[in-house]
Amino acid sequence: GRESGLIAFNPVADYPLPPRDDDIIMPPTAAETQAILEHAAPHLVRAILLSYYLGLRPGAVELLALRWDQVLWDRETILIFSAHKGGAEKRMVPIHPGLMSHLRDWHKQDGGKGPIVHYHGRAILCLKTAWRGALQRAGIKRRLSAARTSRRWPRSPDPGPTLSCAFTSTSPPNCAAKPWPKSRPLVIQNIARIQKNRPS
Repeated sequence: GRESGLIAFNPVADYPLPPRDDDIIMPPTAAETQAILEHAAPHLVRAILLSYYLGLRPGAVELLALRWDQVLWDRETILIFSAHKGGAEKRMVPIHPGLMSHLRDWHKQDGGKGPIVHYHGRAILCLKTAWRGALQRAGIKRRLSAARTSRRWPRSPDPGPTLSCAFTSTSPPNCAAKPWPKSRPLVIQNIARIQKNRPS
């Protein structure tokens, strides 16, 4: 009652619970990854490679806000302004040799101005539409995740760092990242193999 500060009934007792979704969404196979990269729009290819090599969160704060003036060419590092997750506000991330050649080509194409991931010069807020389009053009109908790795990598031809999380075709409207730790070895092996065999 009112005296005890408690209500006499549960106001949401008849509210239906959302359906459960316990599916384990596996990352792309080597063939699927190759198909995605071949059918992805240029800005999505940039996003995938940046997210993989730098370990960026694939949202508006880190990946999509990255600009050319944050690249420190002489130090071979990139200044990242971190998403608001309780950590440092910014961090310096080394540029993997496998990414450097792509960065130099993109820098020349863009004239060194604006966001690194863009659509015909315009800033992008979310990658969900481009990701779904790439899957459709690649003929991939199952749900899957695309891996993002951490920024800790060995200086070798194989980037192979630890997998930290993924951006997915089923992500919420804010494009938040979702962890898939069971997929680590498979994603690292597939992406590293494909990147090694891609023409420069």
